[in-house]
Amino acid sequence: MTATFDKFLELSNEEKDSLRALIEKIRMEPELSFQEYNACKNQVEYLTGNGFTVVTPYAGFETAYRAEFSFGSGTPVFAFCSEYDALPEIGHGCGHHLICGCALTAGLSVKKVLEQCRIDGKVVILGCPGEETDGGKVDMAKQGVLDDIDALMMAHPTGGESVICGEYSGVCSAEVTFTAEKTGSPVARVSNPEFTNPIDAQVLLYQAVALKRHYMPFDSAISGCIPDGGVRANMIPKQTKSVYTLRSSDMNILKELSEMFRNMAKGAALLTGTQVNVSLSMRHQPTLPCPALRDTYLDNMAALGFKTPESRHIYYGSAGTDFGNFSRIRPGLHAHFPLGKKIAAHTAEFAEFSSTDQAREAMFSAGKALAKTAMKYITDPDFRKEAGSAFEKKG
Repeated sequence: MTATFDKFLELSNEEKDSLRALIEKIRMEPELSFQEYNACKNQVEYLTGNGFTVVTPYAGFETAYRAEFSFGSGTPVFAFCSEYDALPEIGHGCGHHLICGCALTAGLSVKKVLEQCRIDGKVVILGCPGEETDGGKVDMAKQGVLDDIDALMMAHPTGGESVICGEYSGVCSAEVTFTAEKTGSPVARVSNPEFTNPIDAQVLLYQAVALKRHYMPFDSAISGCIPDGGVRANMIPKQTKSVYTLRSSDMNILKELSEMFRNMAKGAALLTGTQVNVSLSMRHQPTLPCPALRDTYLDNMAALGFKTPESRHIYYGSAGTDFGNFSRIRPGLHAHFPLGKKIAAHTAEFAEFSSTDQAREAMFSAGKALAKTAMKYITDPDFRKEAGSAFEKKG
């Protein structure tokens, strides 16, 4: 990476101010998965105003977009992923507005280099809705949005002080419905043994899952809740519903866990005399590592003054992301950047801290590190070969 490149990778104060205003607006107006109409609109307007060609709606989603800038031959093509959906009640407690700001920082920086230094290449920003629920990238991948993209990256904020990059689990979503043939008052249960209680079945399944955790592989997990357990204490519900997620970094193990879970639900139904329906959806795939992109990003973050781990191969345990589906189509990296404070994601505290100058400066640094990594990929054929060969070997 030359000093000339570095000059154009640094955003001006005016450019940073406009991005700060954009992401703060998204943070203050949190929108749930696939309802991110304002967040999408604001990004589209910003990118259009900064010389990108934008398509929206995109890939079948009203709140998805594709923004691109091309110079010369328009190859190689490097993409950044923006996420911007929020969580119920706590808003941007996962910091997706910072993911958005990071992607836009990187995209704008690469555009400036391509344009000012007259380098052949194309930069793409993919606006990806719904990561927190069904995962928009899963369906976007099926729609072929990566067909003309060579490699891609994104960066997610985390608590702590060290930069980390690692692999995520695949995720299987499950919905379990127990139904009773005869119901009545739970008080009258002793006088009418024909009554069956779908709540009992859900509790048995939940307890079975809790016990099973002691006997599962370290890199696997099951978690769940019972959002529909009845409406009144003096009525046995006709039907109850629960939702679970099963996770593993190994797709074969994930399939085995899914079958085991189905049998556990059948067992709970057998014990309680209820009927059961188990719906399984194996949507989110485990991420594939790309050491070339990972190590370069970590080096770039270290050069910016961030701590990096001694061991560069990290597994995130049971965490999952729809980026895994992208990573199995093209060389990719789901990186992280620390906010400088030990704080847990998916909390109100995280949402509040993500609005600080400290959090935004970390976002700009990560965006610059992403952009430098992308420029190395675009300008260095050997690096492209290294990233591609590792992907082909593991993919």
